[in-house]
Amino acid sequence: MTTKKTIIAVVENDIPTETTFGAMLSKETGIPAFDIKSYYAKFGYPASGEKGKTQSWNNLLSDVRKQQNAILSNTDATELSLQTYQGFERKIVVFTTGDLNGLTFMELSHIAKNGIDPSEKKSIGLRSVARAEILARTKPDHIFNTWSKSPKEIAGNISKIVKS
Repeated sequence: MTTKKTIIAVVENDIPTETTFGAMLSKETGIPAFDIKSYYAKFGYPASGEKGKTQSWNNLLSDVRKQQNAILSNTDATELSLQTYQGFERKIVVFTTGDLNGLTFMELSHIAKNGIDPSEKKSIGLRSVARAEILARTKPDHIFNTWSKSPKEIAGNISKIVKS
């Protein structure tokens, strides 16, 4: 039985928590974790400017896409992270915070599944709208939040999903 290629994106505002959660999830599930900050360091970004940022993302994309399953932490909800998800048949998003730029987990989950209502754009702020639209275009199959489930429980759920 062949399993679907799966990407797990760990999204949050607090970078140290995100990195730690991605590493813990990797240890619990055996799925390799990739952190854009380590690629930035390797290619000298931000000191190297846009060239270093581009090299960092290109190398991250190349390494992640070689995997059957991968955990991506420290990427935020950006156009570049959206490109990373391409080629994966199943997408899982884990939020390690109760809210993201003022949007609650429930609001983010709704947006991820249904898109963003144009009438809501003014009330949630420009940065939140941009992140929410990226999330909606990601079209995650599963969404978890460490505020409602323990990290071990999430790891167990993800292990089951990946094996199915």
